[in-house]
Order: sequence, then C-alpha cells, then structure tokens
Amino acid sequence: MPYCRIPDLRTDAVRITPSTRRCRYHRTETTAPAAWLAPEGFCPEAFHALFPTVFAAFSVPGSRLPHIRNGICPAGEIRVALSHRPFLHPAHLPGQLIRRAISLVYPCEVLRRRIFIEVTSSGKCPYSYTTGEQFEVNLGHRREICPAASHAVYPHVAHMIHAPDTKAPSPPLACPDHLAHVRLSVAGTDSSSTGNGSPCPHGSPGFMEIVDSGGSVHLSAGERIDIARQLETMGLPCISLLNTVAPYYRVLTLEGKLG
Repeated sequence: MPYCRIPDLRTDAVRITPSTRRCRYHRTETTAPAAWLAPEGFCPEAFHALFPTVFAAFSVPGSRLPHIRNGICPAGEIRVALSHRPFLHPAHLPGQLIRRAISLVYPCEVLRRRIFIEVTSSGKCPYSYTTGEQFEVNLGHRREICPAASHAVYPHVAHMIHAPDTKAPSPPLACPDHLAHVRLSVAGTDSSSTGNGSPCPHGSPGFMEIVDSGGSVHLSAGERIDIARQLETMGLPCISLLNTVAPYYRVLTLEGKLG
C-alpha cells in the first residue's frame, strides 16, 4: 500500500501554544508526539479522515446517530463502526452539570456522550488491528491532543510525512474554536511565515480523481473534480479552511448544533 506511511509515533509532530487557559485540552505550551494525533494506538491518517463523522456523532441529536455509525480509512483497509456511551467521567461531571444548566439560556458545549471507534475489518493495514478492537476519542480526560486541533493541523503534518525532503515551512494555525486562543504548528519547522506570502504552503490545489464511488449517486468512478473550482463555488479561499470547517458542516447537515 504505497499510500500508507506510518510516522514514527515518537517523533514530535505538533507544537501547541495556548495564550489563555480557556481550553480544557491545552493550558500550557507543549510539543506533542505523532502518537497523540489520534486515540492511543489508532492510525492518525485514518482518524483524520474519520473525524468529521466522529465529531458529528458527538454533536448530533440521538435520533440522528444511526445515520453516522460507519466509516472507512483513506486506503480502504480499515473499516470501523462508531459507538457511544453516556459521558460520566467523574473528573468532569460537576462542570458538565453546571454547563447543562447554563445551556438552557446560553449556548455552550455540553459533553453528553463518549465516542468509541471499533474496528470491524482491517484488511492489509500495517497497524495489524484485530476485529472488535476499540479506541476512545479524547474529550479532555486523555493525553492525546484535542481532536479538532488534530484534524486542523494534520494535513500539514502529513505533508512532512509524505514529502520528508520538502522544506516548506508550517504556517501558524489557529484552533478551530476561536475562543480557545490556541496556536498550532508543525514541530521542527519555521512557523513565522510560509515563505511565499501565502497562508497555505502547499500552493494551488489540483484535481481529485474518483477511483471507486462506493455506490454514491453523486460521484462516478473516473470522474475528475477541479478542487479550485469547488472552493470558489463554496466561497472558501483555500483548501486548508475547507479541511477545518468540514466537520462543522457535517454536523449541521445532520441537524446537529454547534456551540
């Protein structure tokens, strides 16, 4: 599988710099290894692809959960099912009770369920998962970095993994939660500028070719999609922003709420 390239999970991957203590995940400056980009033991590449679905499972009404239970990794080798349990972690329970009361009059985040990724088949995946193996998504009580922050920064980390000889600097990235005031950047790179005056170091996007439509009525095998044109249609300036907002768009299409 030429697509899969497992990073050295011990290698520093992301530099996290909070300017306040509002984020429940990151309150002090730290450098996180690649292993912390996903639930412990799970493939970071697969987690990045699955995150919009994972985020939707966390955010949508319970009646919509049956619509978002399954997923597949980019290489087509890992198939998973999502499950959930009530959020009862004792360390966060008092704060969540207060947040539930506040949410009656003012929008705020309330942790209602824990999300688990269960491997249903692993094919030739180099991680050698076993069927039925489960991984819990971090909601602030585990050591992995914030899942939304991981999703936002991972394409820049992957660029270093798949093109290790490229010396493109990593631009500073903001956490998707604008109230958290957390800055992200790829560890070991110069984040002061992109080197070309652009907010994205990867240049203009090209084309995406559909290899297998998976039975979709909207796509067909062999179809080529002009990514730049799609971005223009959506009113987005770059593909990095599309990556960041995609999970939130997924929630809204499934009647979920943000806040």
